[in-house]
Amino acid sequence: MKSQQNYIEETLEFIRNEGYTISAQEFLKKTAQFLTHLLGVEYVLIDKYSLKTPTITETVVVCNKQNILSNFSCELANTPCDNVINKDICVYPSNIQTLFPKDELLVQMNIESYMAVPLWTCSGEPIGLVAILDNKPIKDVEIIKIILPLIALKVEKLLEKILFENELESEKSLRIESENR
Repeated sequence: MKSQQNYIEETLEFIRNEGYTISAQEFLKKTAQFLTHLLGVEYVLIDKYSLKTPTITETVVVCNKQNILSNFSCELANTPCDNVINKDICVYPSNIQTLFPKDELLVQMNIESYMAVPLWTCSGEPIGLVAILDNKPIKDVEIIKIILPLIALKVEKLLEKILFENELESEKSLRIESENR
């Protein structure tokens, strides 16, 4: 069995080796795959809060046992993700479907446990979250409470970069469109 130190070393090694050699989007995908493997969980989600509708979260990466899946959007109301906004780490080590009976996605995905950490912009605004979801109870909550914030430090900066680049691209498209009229 791995020690707490081993988990931390593997996480820092991953960030050091992967974090500077690939695109931001590719790093986020590899991060989700790394977390499913390291923590032995079913799913990892990296979400961003919708800029247009703050009651909706949009996945940037969805990973199921190291396989990248299609992204989706969902309402935050009555979900554990809604409790992550403006908080520290959010922990539901078991019985998540009982605690959030209106969250149909938890039932569809057969989720038993959930942990997430919020992501912040450099100006302190919430922009998203990194969540792990599993079909069994989470046994080592303390390890995950250390690993998720470590990963979040890099993920939030890359997510902010992606959002900024998307905003610039949208502004450029609008400018070109208005010039062509």
